[in-house]
Amino acid sequence: MSKTNKPILLLFVSAMSILLYSCSVSNQKRIAEEAVSTFHSRLNGEDYVAIYRDVDSDFREITTDADATSLLIRVHRKLGTLESSKQVGWFVNVTPSGTLLTLTYESQFSEGNAKEQFIFRVRNRMPRLSKYTVESPLLLK
Repeated sequence: MSKTNKPILLLFVSAMSILLYSCSVSNQKRIAEEAVSTFHSRLNGEDYVAIYRDVDSDFREITTDADATSLLIRVHRKLGTLESSKQVGWFVNVTPSGTLLTLTYESQFSEGNAKEQFIFRVRNRMPRLSKYTVESPLLLK
């Protein structure tokens, strides 16, 4: 291979790597968005066992089943059922132990508004909830 072809080959390989990475991130984001929809369906249906069953080991290390269930019951009792949600932000962090996807939503529940943040660890195309944060003045009452 001549010296003039090496930069072209390097540029081609770099472009293909970026393209593959962006497709992968886009696909993982879609998978995490579907997991948020599943979470909301389960929350509306009060299926807290299923929510906890599908969390990541990071979540389990800091939150017991009983504590998670207690929090989710409080969220559902104070905020009511989810009526709509709008994604207002997202962030991707690729690590050796999997991709971390942070999705932020402004959500309208039957009793009021909340800001929700979901952090999913995606391994082998499987999103697992690593952290869930919900903010609403209604939760303080």
